[in-house]
Amino acid sequence: MWGLAWERLLSLKIVTADMKMPLVIGFTGRMGSGKSTAGQFFKNLGVPVIDTDQLARDVVLPGSKAYQHILQYFGPTCLQKNHSLDRRALRTLIFNDAAAKHWLEQLLHPLIEARLRHMLKTCQAAYAVVLIPLLVDRPLLNIIDRILVIDSDHVQQRILARDAIDVNLSQKILDSQATREQLRNAADDILLNNGTLAELQQQVLQLHSYYLQLSQRTDITALQSNNTHN
Repeated sequence: MWGLAWERLLSLKIVTADMKMPLVIGFTGRMGSGKSTAGQFFKNLGVPVIDTDQLARDVVLPGSKAYQHILQYFGPTCLQKNHSLDRRALRTLIFNDAAAKHWLEQLLHPLIEARLRHMLKTCQAAYAVVLIPLLVDRPLLNIIDRILVIDSDHVQQRILARDAIDVNLSQKILDSQATREQLRNAADDILLNNGTLAELQQQVLQLHSYYLQLSQRTDITALQSNNTHN
C-alpha cells in the first residue's frame, strides 16, 4: 500500500516553465539532525534538492578568487596535500576564532547566494528544496517561501559516529548554531527524526503531497505573507 502511494506521488510531478522560480522550501536543522537523509528522500521523488554546502565547496575550488583569499588569510595550514581546502581543518580554525568565522562568512555567503539564485531561476519544477544549515542564523527570506526544519533528539550521537571530532568540538559547533527552540519557532513545517528511516520517509511523502498542492497556487507571495518567519 505504501509503495503504491509513493509511485502515485512520483507521477504527480508538475513542471512550471512559465514561472520565474519554483516554490522554494528552505530546509534546515542542526548538525546531525538528518538533513542529508531526508534530502535524499525528496530527490527520490524527483524534487530538485540544492545543497548550499556543496555550493560552498564549488565557490572555493582551487584557482577561484575565494580560494586565493582564504589561502592568504589562513595560510597553507588550511590546505590538503592536493592543494584543495582542508574543510575539517578550516572548521576547527573558525570555531576557535570568532573574527575568522565572521570574515569567512562575509566572503562566502554572497557567492553562495548568487549561485543559488541562478540555479533556482533555471529550475523547471513545481518546488525545490534548498538545504541551508544556517538558515535561521543567516536568513535568506527574500528567496525562501517556506522553512522546513528537521529536528532530532540524537544529533550529538550522530555527529560523533560520523565525524572524526571530539565531544568538545561537536558541542561547540552545536552551541554556535540556532537552538532547537529557535528553529522550531521559525519553522512552517517540521520533520521529526527520532524513529526509523521508514517513518522519516513517510513524513517526507506527506510533505511532498502538500508542497505540490501549494505550488499550484499562482500567488506565491501570499505564502510568504502568511509565513511564521516573516
